[in-house]
Amino acid sequence: MKKILFLFLVLFLSMKTGKAQQLTSYEYWFDNNYVAVVSVPLISTLTTLSLNEQISTAGLTRGFHFFHIRFKDSNGNFSSVQTQIFNNTTLNNGITTLINYEYWFDNDYAGKTVVGISNNSNYDLQGLMNAGTLTNGIHAFHLRFQDDGGNWSNVLSQSFMKFGNENVILNEVIAYRYWFNSSNTIYNVSLITLQNPYELTSQIQTRNYTHPGSNDLHIQFQDTLGNWSSVLTATFNRDSIPVADFASNSPVCVNSEVSFTNTSSEADSYYWQFGDGNFSTDFNPTHTYSNSGNYTVTLTSYNVTSG
Repeated sequence: MKKILFLFLVLFLSMKTGKAQQLTSYEYWFDNNYVAVVSVPLISTLTTLSLNEQISTAGLTRGFHFFHIRFKDSNGNFSSVQTQIFNNTTLNNGITTLINYEYWFDNDYAGKTVVGISNNSNYDLQGLMNAGTLTNGIHAFHLRFQDDGGNWSNVLSQSFMKFGNENVILNEVIAYRYWFNSSNTIYNVSLITLQNPYELTSQIQTRNYTHPGSNDLHIQFQDTLGNWSSVLTATFNRDSIPVADFASNSPVCVNSEVSFTNTSSEADSYYWQFGDGNFSTDFNPTHTYSNSGNYTVTLTSYNVTSG
């Protein structure tokens, strides 16, 4: 049985805290055959995984193939897919070399472009592909490689957007927008300094827009051309953040009862100080002052879990 050795180093980070998440499993498949995906649970949960495994390639034809892998954390979230091309040789007793690659756009295989390679066993493809004859809009780019045995790899395809070339401009991030959970309230932020790439380091206020526990943050970025990116979603946990507030029926006469209405939020423990040396831990207390005057009433709200 033929096996190929793959090496991967994976680290999951939480968006809110920057703390590493626990890895629980990974899955992999070859070429476009996701229906034959292989899922592998991890015996020990890890924050960093150095994957050094021999993976069977039995059933694959000789030649070049694509290996896809992604990792799952303890929150049920998958990483982005990592893809690596490899050569599946018959006897595995020599190094097969690349001699050509070819590419084409959309379904126009008849208009393909073939490029020769100088017998490289590893090839880093970097270059500009001529898309001058394509119309503006979304297109598909297809690519495959040929080895010295005449074998072609599977086709690697990727979608891209072609814009008009009348005015070439530097495309930058000009704004972003975000919302929480399934809310229809969207918060828009325009950037003072346009950037490409853009690293979002600003703090986002969550207290008034989310609830204690698990929440989803959705965010999009806008470029100079007015296009919005795909929606990025991150799940985070928020602790309770107590905020103290109250109302009363004061002023009242001496020896009359003052009623206090507690309007605090996200708290479960309360401490009242009435300004005359007396206190209470009731939710909505009452108090009677025996002397006239001005009194400062203080309410301190706590949450047993978060403080």
